[in-house]
Amino acid sequence: MYVDSITDLGIDLKGKRRGTVKVLCPRCSHRRKKKSEPCLTVNLQEGWYKCHNDDCDFKGTVAKSQDQEPRSYTIPEHRPGNLSERTLDYLTQERALSKEAIEYFKITESSEWFPQVERKRTAINFNYFREGSLVNIKFRDSQKNFKMAPGAELILYGLDNISGKEWAVITEGEFDALAYYTAGIYNACSVPNGSPGIKEDGSPAKMNLEFLENCYDTLKPISKIYLSFDQDAAGQALLEEMSRRLGRHRIFIIDLPDGCKDANDVLISYEPAVLKECFNNARPYPVEGIERAHDLREGVRQLYEHGFPRGSKLDNYPDLNELISWLQGEFNLVTGFPGHGKSNWLDNICIDIAKEHGWKFGIFSAEKPGEYHTLELIQKLFGRSARKLSESEFEKAFDFIHEHFIWIKIDEVDITLSGLIAKAEELVMRYGINGFILDNWAYVEHKVPQGKTMEAYIGDCMTLIRRFCKHFNCSLFLVAHPRKPEAPVTSKWHIGDGYIVSGSAHFFNKVDNGFTVFRDFEKGITIVRVWKVRWWFLGKCGFAEFSYDPQSFRYEEFLAPTKDLTYEEKLSQKRGGFSGQPITGDDL
Repeated sequence: MYVDSITDLGIDLKGKRRGTVKVLCPRCSHRRKKKSEPCLTVNLQEGWYKCHNDDCDFKGTVAKSQDQEPRSYTIPEHRPGNLSERTLDYLTQERALSKEAIEYFKITESSEWFPQVERKRTAINFNYFREGSLVNIKFRDSQKNFKMAPGAELILYGLDNISGKEWAVITEGEFDALAYYTAGIYNACSVPNGSPGIKEDGSPAKMNLEFLENCYDTLKPISKIYLSFDQDAAGQALLEEMSRRLGRHRIFIIDLPDGCKDANDVLISYEPAVLKECFNNARPYPVEGIERAHDLREGVRQLYEHGFPRGSKLDNYPDLNELISWLQGEFNLVTGFPGHGKSNWLDNICIDIAKEHGWKFGIFSAEKPGEYHTLELIQKLFGRSARKLSESEFEKAFDFIHEHFIWIKIDEVDITLSGLIAKAEELVMRYGINGFILDNWAYVEHKVPQGKTMEAYIGDCMTLIRRFCKHFNCSLFLVAHPRKPEAPVTSKWHIGDGYIVSGSAHFFNKVDNGFTVFRDFEKGITIVRVWKVRWWFLGKCGFAEFSYDPQSFRYEEFLAPTKDLTYEEKLSQKRGGFSGQPITGDDL
């Protein structure tokens, strides 16, 4: 589905999320005699759109394919209209903004069509610039209706303010960035699309942070980033995700006076000096150092009211779900003898987490070329050979893998652990990955400092990984070989744990969750031993048994061989009804 990418173009889908729909064209409908007549066809399944008016060239696709060129953006027409006296009074009197800030940010005014009310309205134009060139425009009318220039690139509002600076303030709205400028905090900018809102169940709606990738080169060298978001639940959800993406170690949080929901509220209610004081008193994101109970009050209150966090479970594996649920920010170790299927099993888990919970993964895989790995994931996604997929199914599966998996090229990066972690941090910031797969430990280039033992070096490595997981709330899946077995494994109780990994006991002590994959070649089953689960509310130690189905390229929880049954029928027999079968093209 391409709903988010389509709506980013300024297309109002009226709540539709599937199929082919006909809606208003953001480029030409407001100029038509019949302004409310739909003229734009959008195929949400395939990701294309086309206006049917002869004099409108608004058409294209948001779908990505293997050889697709980089996305091109529309440069909006500049509206140089001067601000009316009424608008200027609104900005300076009601919003308490300085004329210097208004002029610096080059705010203009124009008459624009707003599809929300199906008429033209006077609009305040927030002009978005990069290196002095206009990139996008957000239009706002007097009733707080908004729209962005259709097809334009999403970037930070005020991006040039922070380019080349050592620190920057990022706010939730344009008025807040202007407020900081008015208060003398000039390195201020704003996200282009505010907070995502909150669903009925209290969880944050899906966030579109495409602007982070588009502004990556500007944001990367900044050492301190101050976040000033609304004090409501939606604003705090945005703060948490932005902190994760940008790296919590460089985040400072600006707290506002009670009763003020955002920075512009502070400016309206108090003097500019009060907002500047809030900035000066910004607190570092609580990552390291010391803390007292009062510092933990908000987090403890959340646990008190809502309970411990729930990890994600997988539809295909009810037995494994009894042992482990998957939570972001955990350090996971997967071990097992060569040829026992540990990487294959982990791929199965990760493709299901991506399918069912939307996770994105960065991958360092030294043993699998990206082309081979991609095809394997496509086959696991559909549960059948890629040669049996239709062209349409193959393209949809390819797009899914493109969106959810990103490979690191082994021959183009620093493959020391610190180099790989730095690359993982970049993937979090640019693409928002939720998990990083390091497969495997043997291919990491180890430079043990002179005078340090291998055990001490591995301990430092494990600490580096744990810090990455915590700072970026990103899970890491480390695949590591065990040392040569001292005796044959004759029962599942003899399957080793983290202590069998070659090098150090730290492979057991410092991970959050540990798994050993063991294949019993005589019985034709794979036994996964869950030998460590750090948090009791996420699972427990135990065993899960799997069989590998070569027709579906997937692991299924073990049941006695049954002839003439399909993969879906066998799973249905095990569970009394199957709801987690491999997806079809329509599911994508």
